Amino acid sequence: MRPQTPLEQPTNRKPQSLTGGVRDFVSDLISLLELQWQLLQVDLKEGRSRLLRSAVLLGIAPVIALAALPVLFLGTAEILSASYGWPLAYTQFGLAGSLIVGALLIGWFGLRALISSMTTLTRSRSEFSENLAWMKSMLTREERREAAEHRMPGFGHRFN
Repeated sequence: MRPQTPLEQPTNRKPQSLTGGVRDFVSDLISLLELQWQLLQVDLKEGRSRLLRSAVLLGIAPVIALAALPVLFLGTAEILSASYGWPLAYTQFGLAGSLIVGALLIGWFGLRALISSMTTLTRSRSEFSENLAWMKSMLTREERREAAEHRMPGFGHRFN
């Protein structure tokens, strides 16, 4: 007579549904991390170009102001002084003030561009937050399903 195998054999394996669910979750998690990494690379590339543009603007502003001051200052002040009969010193001060205001405006535009380039990682940050929330919800949903199956075997399908 052949030996009969018992109906319930002790095994150390986890149920197929649990390992399959964990495997799917890990696969989804790896895919999300790969997508997150790609998005971060795109954001950094975009941010680098914006940062370079802003730095160039901030570098050009003082160079233009310094290069233009002596030439415009002396030439225009002399013309205004000769044309209107104003004292040369007053004409030079007025012209210097207007050139400085122009340089400040250029610097202000460059600073605004620099500040806006610092917000390039907002997409990556928001996507990462959404992905973390999804992972947390998946983990808690899996834990609830396992607890329900443990209490009432066969009824875990209700909690998916």
